[in-house]
Amino acid sequence: LTAVPPKVLISHRDAPDSSINLSCHARSSYPRPIHISWMRDGKDILAEKDSSGILPNADSTYYTQSSLEISLQEEDRHRYACQVEHSSLSEPERIWSKGGVNRRSWRRGSHSPLTISGIELGPVAEGSISLPIISVNSSSLDIVGGGRITMREGLLCSPALILILCLCFRPMETQLRSGNW
Repeated sequence: LTAVPPKVLISHRDAPDSSINLSCHARSSYPRPIHISWMRDGKDILAEKDSSGILPNADSTYYTQSSLEISLQEEDRHRYACQVEHSSLSEPERIWSKGGVNRRSWRRGSHSPLTISGIELGPVAEGSISLPIISVNSSSLDIVGGGRITMREGLLCSPALILILCLCFRPMETQLRSGNW
């Protein structure tokens, strides 16, 4: 196998204790060695974090995940990013969380493009899309049998993107439970 760059994304989950759990996922990379670190406001942080270790996939590639728990106050005051280093990348890949400054600006009507592994999918406001392979932050389109797309506070997503997502996961049933479209 030739070197395969990781598909990197960061997910954001509210924890029951009013904290935020940020998870950085690096999928489908080869060769095995890979390093994930966390940054706050562009500087490395040595914070308590959980890691899955580097796990093999059935296709001879590898997966790893690292999580960081922060308080709501920290999220509002700072911007967080995971940084992935791998031999297939010419420079470390940095993926920013959509909290902090960006989250407040979304509520004021400013929108930021959703980027997964460097691919712009279109402008979104705060929210969470979770599919079998994709997790990004975004009232609810369910993809039965494999994934879920959930939205908070008005995801600004074109109907074309939703159609593409639905077609990609066909023949799964889809249900639209939100009047926000």
